[in-house]
Amino acid sequence: MEMTNENKTFLDRFEKCYSTMNFIWSIIMLAIGGSYMSTAKDGSDDMPIMGEALNMNITTTSEESDPCPNGAAYYIYVGGIIIVLSSLLNIGSKIAKYCATMGTGLVFGAWSTWTDNYSKYAADPANYNYCAYAPMVFPFVYLVIKWFFISSMAVLGCCACCACLVAGGAEGSILKR
Repeated sequence: MEMTNENKTFLDRFEKCYSTMNFIWSIIMLAIGGSYMSTAKDGSDDMPIMGEALNMNITTTSEESDPCPNGAAYYIYVGGIIIVLSSLLNIGSKIAKYCATMGTGLVFGAWSTWTDNYSKYAADPANYNYCAYAPMVFPFVYLVIKWFFISSMAVLGCCACCACLVAGGAEGSILKR
């Protein structure tokens, strides 16, 4: 089944909606977990250790000093932190993908008229595109190596699958008749 532009647009919107809701839920988790965390009478935080929250020998404390003695508030708080961080990483990866896409267009679009010789560019700016050597060549080489690496991994994966099928057939699997 081929993906239409309408389906792509729908999936993009769904992903944005899901990411936004995930971020909102993580903020709610932080707020609830933080507001019900236990504090000692002296004002210091008394956060449970991983095994401590699951310990069946929980001593009873007053609701004022520990509104959630089983440690659920602490784990909601920590889970909220983790989800906030993963949401921020998701946003960062989308920005990086956008920048990489724009950079690819700039590098390959300008490659045919590119020169790192400023005097050559200054003499004929209508026909040449000036950029220093390293910022132009590095992304080009990086993209070519990345394309080669991705395609070679696909080929190696297919070879590995074929090798597994052959090895499995030799050892008496279903494939051997």
